[in-house]
Amino acid sequence: MSKIKQEQQTIDEKIVLDELQQHGNENITLLSKKCGFAPQKTRNLIKNLEKKKVILGYTTIVDEQKQGLQKFFLLLKRSSTKLDSDIASKIVTDRFTKDLTDLGITIESSYFVHGEYDWFLVFTAPEINHAKRLVSLVLTRYPQLVSKYSIIQVLMTLKSSHIVNNDSIAKLRDFL
Repeated sequence: MSKIKQEQQTIDEKIVLDELQQHGNENITLLSKKCGFAPQKTRNLIKNLEKKKVILGYTTIVDEQKQGLQKFFLLLKRSSTKLDSDIASKIVTDRFTKDLTDLGITIESSYFVHGEYDWFLVFTAPEINHAKRLVSLVLTRYPQLVSKYSIIQVLMTLKSSHIVNNDSIAKLRDFL
């Protein structure tokens, strides 16, 4: 593929990605119209993005509060204690699945980050005490791993995954 053709494909892929992030539930015909492409071209661009693993999957964005859940962030700072290989392997493979299900917790995202904290989790739980139990579980399961943590409760989601929550925007106006 020529350099000019590659550059145009990259531009076209960006257009499709932007539209998918805003209108991912639209059918291919409507999505194509919004992009200004033929449906076949749009389909091919999406398949190419999937093949290159730019698109990793598809999901549904839900309003946690309407499900009786709250969203939390958990920030963890790793201690300077050197980990043995057994604990490192356990952390990589352990997903807390049963324990989290029993607590009513769903981990939405998990990030290894640079900054004051090293690990950042986004999760939903019915109440703050469930979030505190998650911290207790981590501290119990991996003693000497965490030197500091912080739980942050989300009060309102204004925008998530490129989608504006108009209900929250109206509530924020009342709050401010």
